[in-house]
Amino acid sequence: MADLLSWVLSWVPGLGPDPFSASAMRTALRATSVRAELLQRQTDNRVAALEADVADLFRKGKCRHARLRVEAILAELETLHVLEIVHPLAELCLARLHLLEVPAVEDEPLLTAVRSLVFAAPRVSQLKELVAVADQASRRFEPEVLAVPASGEGVHARLYALLTRSASTPPVAAVDARVARIAKIHSLPDDVIGSSESGAGPSAGRERRIQPLLDVIAGRIARLEGGGVQESSSAQVLELQLQQEALSRALSHPQPGPCSCGAANDACFVPCGHGGVCKACLPARATGPDSSCGECGSPIMYMIGLE
Repeated sequence: MADLLSWVLSWVPGLGPDPFSASAMRTALRATSVRAELLQRQTDNRVAALEADVADLFRKGKCRHARLRVEAILAELETLHVLEIVHPLAELCLARLHLLEVPAVEDEPLLTAVRSLVFAAPRVSQLKELVAVADQASRRFEPEVLAVPASGEGVHARLYALLTRSASTPPVAAVDARVARIAKIHSLPDDVIGSSESGAGPSAGRERRIQPLLDVIAGRIARLEGGGVQESSSAQVLELQLQQEALSRALSHPQPGPCSCGAANDACFVPCGHGGVCKACLPARATGPDSSCGECGSPIMYMIGLE
């Protein structure tokens, strides 16, 4: 009722603040969308240039300097992930802008998108256009509608996590994973990039194979969640989260022994995260009668091959 009364009074001169303007909101959202897309391309180009610099530093033997550059790349990637979420949220608001012109807004994905953009406005300095979006939203809704609790409820979950994460040095495992990716793209031999700072040996090698998969899955989840809440995307997100949990468990488990055929272990069981089978034996194990983990006894839904 308070929201309805505020909306009515806002249109009466002298009885309320400047009214909400759908035209001004449309302009601000379009500017945000265009700017976010432009910044994504610029960040992609900047990351590619930084990775080329890192490869050159490794070739010159400046491994420590190269790894510091990789930390800068990871910071750029966090910004990129934020932009990849903000852009579809702005597009969703544009597509459903007409719903903001009715007294009662009951579209929950739209409310979540608006609340998320308002939350991001003071925290994403690269997108000044969000300030105008937040201004129009504050004219349209009561403060309690846009308020965000400490739990982050009502805001895009991935965006909230990225924007509230405390500043810290990235984990060594994340740096190692990015170094491995750069080495693969730029064809750097192992003796050029040196040993991992998280420790040498098979466990470090397994970590370098798992972490890029986790990064890819996190990116897919962010893109799906950024596209709004739909039944199909929700099912995909749940499936990806299941894979994410299994791979995270694999990182915490001790390095498994070789496959029964003698080859190196190249698999991760879902959902327990154990392994113990090589890539060549994966098809036989997946279709064979033994569908439970030999270490914990958990049923195996399927297996992820570690590249």
